[in-house]
Amino acid sequence: MSLLPRDRAWSDYPVGTKAHSVLGGYWLRTKDGWRANGGDAFPHPGADASGDCIELPDPEVTQLIRDVENLTEVIAGNMSKPVPSTTLVVRLDDLAKQLDDRVAAWHKSDTNLSLQEFLSMTPDEFSFWARTGVVPVSWEMRMVNRHE
Repeated sequence: MSLLPRDRAWSDYPVGTKAHSVLGGYWLRTKDGWRANGGDAFPHPGADASGDCIELPDPEVTQLIRDVENLTEVIAGNMSKPVPSTTLVVRLDDLAKQLDDRVAAWHKSDTNLSLQEFLSMTPDEFSFWARTGVVPVSWEMRMVNRHE
């Protein structure tokens, strides 16, 4: 992992950014501020985060965090509708069960298809699901549309 020097105000870093401490561990940028070890939020990391200490989050992760925050606001009634996103994901039990059932069916089948092909996932969707365990909405929408 290559750490970067600080190049902007602490408040300008995206949620998910880590500011590594010279003492070990890191400060994590959340929507409420910077937190160390899940503690209280502060406007900036402590003085132990200095030098080349910045680890920016993967853009996919940053978008996922924004989407989850957006859905949380919608559920709380603070927004009239969600802002659409191509990386928006949903963890719903029925989708997870459907996916688990399809994986089990693949294991029991005599197919020559790869698991990705059997699940009808694009390479990006399969990679995202394999890395995160989160069902991509794009896959879910195709599955819903397929059964309508």
